[in-house]
Amino acid sequence: DIPGSTDTAQLFRQMLKLTAPLPQSLNRLNPLSANLSLIVWNEIFANMNSTDAGTRSGFNQNRAFVGIGYPISKTKLLEIGYMNQYINRPHNARPDQMLHVLSVTLLMNF
Repeated sequence: DIPGSTDTAQLFRQMLKLTAPLPQSLNRLNPLSANLSLIVWNEIFANMNSTDAGTRSGFNQNRAFVGIGYPISKTKLLEIGYMNQYINRPHNARPDQMLHVLSVTLLMNF
């Protein structure tokens, strides 16, 4: 809750993800590579409306990732890689930001 604000911000968020097993030729180098996969994704965020709390409609941020996936179990996947995050601030005194992130994510399916 933001004091004095009555608006609800709506956020559009869309991810496109590609996952592909690593080539079999790597299996000779490392037995674990049979389970590894290459992961590439891009995610776009856009504010759908402006609010009295300061949110402005339009492009908000973009996240791009490239890394490796390793299945820990049938229901758990570990993703490790590089994520580039661009944060757009066109109506803000703070400048736009470009962040370089070591991303470690544990995905769990139920």
